[in-house]
Amino acid sequence: MGERFAYITDVHLDEEFPISKGINARKNWLRILEDIKQKNINHIIFGGDIGEAAANSWFFKTLKKFELQITLGNHDTYNTVKAFYKTKHESKQNELCYHFLDHDFNWIFLDSSSNMIQETQMQWLSEVLATAKDTLLFIHHPVLAVPTEIDKKYPLINRENLTQLLAQHGHPITVFCGHYHMNDMQVYKNITQLVTHAASFQVKKLPNSIVIDTSAFGYRIINLNRTDVKTELITF
Repeated sequence: MGERFAYITDVHLDEEFPISKGINARKNWLRILEDIKQKNINHIIFGGDIGEAAANSWFFKTLKKFELQITLGNHDTYNTVKAFYKTKHESKQNELCYHFLDHDFNWIFLDSSSNMIQETQMQWLSEVLATAKDTLLFIHHPVLAVPTEIDKKYPLINRENLTQLLAQHGHPITVFCGHYHMNDMQVYKNITQLVTHAASFQVKKLPNSIVIDTSAFGYRIINLNRTDVKTELITF
């Protein structure tokens, strides 16, 4: 049967922009959590962009009954989140980056809240990649380019360096990310990147313009069976 995880990203709670578009991000979030409960999934991985700092308390209260891992997005700050979220795994000072190994995978969680991977974090990453295990890497920003206007305007600043480091690893790496509010898959050498649609609003996948779509929201289910990685998109 394997293990199942819910990957949710970009909920943007209580932020002015989604509110101005008529989006009830809290209602969306609770609907997603209810769907996850009905599917008997107990483990959530959040991909970043919780929303306004004042919403963090409510956000983490809704997750108390789940196992949780989290990465920070560019709308999050380490100092705000650390009051509510602790990891038993190694974490760098002032950055929420950590990893652990299980029987099949090297799990890595990066902090791109500064819109880049800082040099100290890059060095740490090179060290924790030193394993023959397949890697599941979670980061808010996409690592590989996506042919869209939003990718031109809001990319991870030093993604070329990060891509080079991951490609040197050689073993399969599956990257789970959000940030662009759309679904997408890119493959480069040993890297497979899955961008997941947002829990708030979507951005249409267009090459020369940014168009907001408020008609849908959702999350991704990750199915792991030994080293086999499959996913399923859930859309409301």
